[in-house]
Amino acid sequence: MRMPWIVIGDYNNMLTCQDRIGGNPVAVTEYKELEDMIHRNGLFEAPSRGCHFTWSNKQSAGTIYSWIDRIIGNGLWFQAFPDAIVEVLPPGISDHSPIRVSCLAPQGRRKVLFKFLNCVTKKEGFQDIVRQSWNVRVQGNAMHRLWIKLKRLQNPLRPLYKSFTNIQVQIHQARHDLTEAHRVLKNDLFDCGAMEQVKSCTNKFLNFTNWRRIFSSKKPRLIG
Repeated sequence: MRMPWIVIGDYNNMLTCQDRIGGNPVAVTEYKELEDMIHRNGLFEAPSRGCHFTWSNKQSAGTIYSWIDRIIGNGLWFQAFPDAIVEVLPPGISDHSPIRVSCLAPQGRRKVLFKFLNCVTKKEGFQDIVRQSWNVRVQGNAMHRLWIKLKRLQNPLRPLYKSFTNIQVQIHQARHDLTEAHRVLKNDLFDCGAMEQVKSCTNKFLNFTNWRRIFSSKKPRLIG
């Protein structure tokens, strides 16, 4: 079907060995067929919020929880509704949890592209932010997991970009601070504190000018 679509419901199948607790361990034969079908047809599973498990036998003895209700769709749907929110709600009186999908209307929305600048990788804390976000579990095949993880990184990385805003103004301030540091050092050429201040201001000024050179010579990569 050459249009965006999803199928929501009880597939009565797990997709990983971690999709059931209690009862018998999940065997490969329980999820291999569904997994192969998803990969063969280029489909994806939507990530969800809320409880990980969608079904329970609701027994006090021999309790079993499993994830068998899911949303699976084609790539066109995920492209058409990138901001869709999938929530697993409390089960209430049922043994299955209802699943709610909320979508913003695509008409008239202005798509804001995320600009990734290579120089942000030099910022303190970059590696920790990436590692923390990347280690959060995502369901789906390899390509879908990569896409979700890259998209999820956008918001955590945005604070690192604040230091790159108004770069020309910051260069002007850095030049002023360097001039002032040299003026202080001129009054006492052997003042160790003034020497260190000159070094610090020099490095800061060089960093800003280097960032400006990167901005003017390379186009930032855009991630939709």
